[in-house]
Amino acid sequence: MTGQKAQVPLAVTPVRVAGVATHGEGRTLEVRAVFDGSLIGRVPALRAEDVTRACEHAQVVLERGDFPQHQRARVLERAAQLLSERIEEFAHTIALEAGKPIRTARAEATRAVDTLTFSAVEARKLAGELVPLGATESGSGRIGFALRVPIGVITAITPFNFPLSLVAHKIGPAIAAGCPVVLKPASQTPLSAIDLVELLVEAGPTLSGELLRQGLVDELLLYVAPKLLGPQGFPLVDLPELSDLQDAVGFTVAGVQRLEDDIRLRLRPR
Repeated sequence: MTGQKAQVPLAVTPVRVAGVATHGEGRTLEVRAVFDGSLIGRVPALRAEDVTRACEHAQVVLERGDFPQHQRARVLERAAQLLSERIEEFAHTIALEAGKPIRTARAEATRAVDTLTFSAVEARKLAGELVPLGATESGSGRIGFALRVPIGVITAITPFNFPLSLVAHKIGPAIAAGCPVVLKPASQTPLSAIDLVELLVEAGPTLSGELLRQGLVDELLLYVAPKLLGPQGFPLVDLPELSDLQDAVGFTVAGVQRLEDDIRLRLRPR
């Protein structure tokens, strides 16, 4: 006996892929505090095939179309309420993994509450448009209409500098619009994003004292891939079925692919 207390290894924080919590089959990434380098978490290191599975399942869920507008709004409202009650908890995580002063971390968590609240408002305001067609003789006395529908599966790639707020800025509007999300947070700061995912899942089954159908929020809202591994390093932007879709802030996945190709070209040995 040395008198030193043995350190208990940190458990792996699971993430959701295709609606199922996974520990990554033993492959993990360490998350360390920016301030002193101490180990604060472990997350699964997912493979390219995990990303493909999440995207394919998200497409199936999209086609199912059974997450109506009013439920999306209520989930976002409930999530904003839960987050407002856990500001200190989320701020502590942000401060550890992003190296922010606690006051700044609290401000980021509060901002995320606002983002979810605004997204809930927009979810209730989604509407179509009536278009009088009388500008032409054949359209005289006729009215056309347009309805807004989910554009498709959203791929959200978020940076390390705002590990909670920028995640909320991407997934909040996507949820409001009814688009499934495949979320790839920065591998340096994945813990805040994973916690937000779990909070959103928690927000679903408590509405009006009723259970939503098993797996509805879990499957339709979010999939988390803290790090994408594979021969090309970025399988999320290589999926052809997603190449013409836009993420929640307007960047096309095809545009991300062009950026990746440009980076590869610049880093190529000469």
